[in-house]
Amino acid sequence: MKKIILIIIVLCTQTSCSDRQKSSNNHTVDNSESNQYCLLGLQKFQSGDFKKAVELYSHAFNLDSTNTEAIYMRGLSKGKLGDSDGAINDYSILIDIAPTDAGAYSNRADEKVLLSKYEDALKDYETAIKLDSTNADIYLNLGAHFLRLKRLPDADKALSKAIDLNPNDPRAYHNRALARGDMGQEDLACSDSKKAFELGLKEAEEDIKDYCK
Repeated sequence: MKKIILIIIVLCTQTSCSDRQKSSNNHTVDNSESNQYCLLGLQKFQSGDFKKAVELYSHAFNLDSTNTEAIYMRGLSKGKLGDSDGAINDYSILIDIAPTDAGAYSNRADEKVLLSKYEDALKDYETAIKLDSTNADIYLNLGAHFLRLKRLPDADKALSKAIDLNPNDPRAYHNRALARGDMGQEDLACSDSKKAFELGLKEAEEDIKDYCK
């Protein structure tokens, strides 16, 4: 089967923890030191040193157990290390602290997929959509999940929504081409593949050869 594209949502690229901490009100310590560990953790994360990032984000969270940035980014770092169980645990902690965090649900679903927990993953994707119905990346991931489950009309619907929200994302067109191709809609799959290639997805060139005959 052709490659299905999804994305682990990185919602926090700022250089401090303040944005996510706005969702938590009960800081029990002066969080300036916790923020400093977050900053160092982000630097390590961006350089690809995910093991050190986990260590630094752990320090930040130990100093302030309501620091949502620290636990979110620790989950991302663990996922990068292939520790899906650890990532799921961190996203679950975050959801307990900030139950309306759509990114936490979506990323937890991605990690559950890697552990073949498909039904649990679907529940998390659906919750993420309810919490943030304007995030194109969540619809992209939901569509990718439906593709895996061979729920092709559902995949088409989710990916079409992703495209409505972000018409310049080649990944959504690529995935929708796969769904439509598998449904025998080769003309539509051809159009989507051309659009994905036009938007810079080189892999779509092979799709064009398959669908545009």
